[in-house]
Amino acid sequence: MRKLLGKDADKVQVVFITIDPDRDSAALLGEYVGAFDASFWALRGGSSRIDAAARALHADYQVWREGGEVRVEHTVDVFLVDPRGRVRDVLPPYLAAGRVAEDVRAELRDSS
Repeated sequence: MRKLLGKDADKVQVVFITIDPDRDSAALLGEYVGAFDASFWALRGGSSRIDAAARALHADYQVWREGGEVRVEHTVDVFLVDPRGRVRDVLPPYLAAGRVAEDVRAELRDSS
């Protein structure tokens, strides 16, 4: 998607937010997002901040223990958030990169 955006890619910041900060250290998150793109950010914080972010995005998540293992479920949608923190669009995770780039370009046009 970033490659397809060309120069507009500099106007977009991709952010991952961990819902399991106990296991997702800063170093591990750095490796994870670096596998996608070095410009991506990974955020982690306490449960109250994660809850606040989830509420703001209308996202759901659960982390629980079962049989000695940690289980994690979460929303997998892509949220397009403008610089003011408003959710502008919610994209399903299966969209092709070209379609995501089109939607991001449309939001960039609408927000300028």
